[in-house]
Amino acid sequence: MKDAVVGEACNICGGAFIETGAILGNGVTVKNNVLVWDKVIVEDRVFLGPNAVFTNDMVPRAAFKKSPDDFLSTTVRQGASIGANATIVCGVEIGASAFVGAGSVVIRNRSEEHTSELQSP
Repeated sequence: MKDAVVGEACNICGGAFIETGAILGNGVTVKNNVLVWDKVIVEDRVFLGPNAVFTNDMVPRAAFKKSPDDFLSTTVRQGASIGANATIVCGVEIGASAFVGAGSVVIRNRSEEHTSELQSP
């Protein structure tokens, strides 16, 4: 859409939708039918698998119109991969080089207590 930001050397496949206010960095691959909404920031060299979807409203209701200021932002850091059919609920940050498996639903950031367990010695 008009005013969406798309970086250089991106590959955007059929049926993808990049809404006004979305930002894609350089070298991003957006496979078929991916939905990227306002306030979603995708950094450089990220892979968005087929049918991956982002949200930007924690409580969507047709009867109660909201301002774009009410939407939550989501960030996908450099080099991350989002698998096919994954859903990324708004307000999270996917870390650099992270891998979200196909069919996953991401509802929160990885907790600090688990981060230390996963780091190399």
